[in-house]
Amino acid sequence: MTVTNTKFKNNKTCTICGKDYISKKTPKPEAWGGGFWIVEIPQCTCEADIDVKNKSEIRAKEEADYKRKILQEKFKNAQIPPIYFGLELNSDYFTDIRKDEPKAFAEMQWWSDSFRPETAKGIIIVGDIGRSKSSIIGAIANNIIKKGYNCLFTTFGDLLDDFASAAKNDASINKLLYWLCEFDCIILDDLGHETYNTSKRMELAFRIVDTLFKNKKCVLVTAQKDKIEALKGNRSLDMLRDRLHTMCPHSYFFEGLSYRRKK
Repeated sequence: MTVTNTKFKNNKTCTICGKDYISKKTPKPEAWGGGFWIVEIPQCTCEADIDVKNKSEIRAKEEADYKRKILQEKFKNAQIPPIYFGLELNSDYFTDIRKDEPKAFAEMQWWSDSFRPETAKGIIIVGDIGRSKSSIIGAIANNIIKKGYNCLFTTFGDLLDDFASAAKNDASINKLLYWLCEFDCIILDDLGHETYNTSKRMELAFRIVDTLFKNKKCVLVTAQKDKIEALKGNRSLDMLRDRLHTMCPHSYFFEGLSYRRKK
């Protein structure tokens, strides 16, 4: 399309800076009846710049909404108990444990901030009741998910129950094991509270831990000292404990009165 050099002032102006538009005539093809089209040309880039900015803002909002949706889905899949929602390691909630266990707490905070699933080694926290073991792990889970990783927060008893319910056929067990290994970090809270009233449950418990071990998954464990001690004496459970200790070289023991009772 050829634009002629015929110019004339247009009544239209830029809504931003007020500069006039210039109109140019361009001939219509004879097949379309001849004559001219009037082409309005701005003498500035204001409105074009605003259009680009608006499109950029819309795109940024869409990306933010998408990331927010993905993050919400990750938190939903993590099954973190509501009591730990939004909990952060640098919050005042951990003032007491930070004071009582400064070295251990600093190490776990560093671990959380530098987490990478391909290199992270697991943590096991053993201690007395109410010493913030689960709260610390919950805060770590929140931080891991915010980094974009997938985390599962569960008790070993609940996990074992899920596997026991699916134990009627091996295909279902394998499917659950595959699902479990999709997580970047698996939290087993309150280890030792689960029951081993059948040989099948004991077999499933070992199979779960053995699968995590062989797939080099990052596992975080909390337990009370007496519950860990109670797992001793059975070969299958000894093998389970041995693998967990290998997977969790970062070991901490929190001893003392319950912080809940202090409050």
